[in-house]
Amino acid sequence: ICKVRRLIRFSAYNNHFTGSIPESLRNCTSLTRLTLYGNQLSGNISEAFGSYPNLSYVDMSNNLLT
Repeated sequence: ICKVRRLIRFSAYNNHFTGSIPESLRNCTSLTRLTLYGNQLSGNISEAFGSYPNLSYVDMSNNLLT
């Protein structure tokens, strides 16, 4: 998802995606906004994410995350 590491906003909401959060999001340190609500994503949030110094908005509601 973030090979060039310049991704600023990522939205994939209300798609009913299943499974874990993609590991490639860990490399997206330039993210400022992340919206993944309304899916069926599962897993541990703290294990799925890295460090995002510019992240100011996150919405992962209505998933199966811990």
